[in-house]
Amino acid sequence: MLLFLLKLLYYIFKILYIFVFYCLLLFSLNAGPAMTTYVLPAQTFPIEIRSTYNGISAACGKVGAAVGAYMVIIIFITNK
Repeated sequence: MLLFLLKLLYYIFKILYIFVFYCLLLFSLNAGPAMTTYVLPAQTFPIEIRSTYNGISAACGKVGAAVGAYMVIIIFITNK
């Protein structure tokens, strides 16, 4: 019975460590790029057109991410 409880605790802590690592990784990956999408245009563009250019900037970033994802597929297919 004691061996079973020790194994159970081992697996629970193993899952907990993986979950904590995942949360830290997700936070660190979203903190930088997601924040600069809105901070950089706010500092760059004039007040009168800031919201319009902020939306254009965010849209260009999303289009670039989609094109990049498809380019990776094309690169992998052509390098076979």
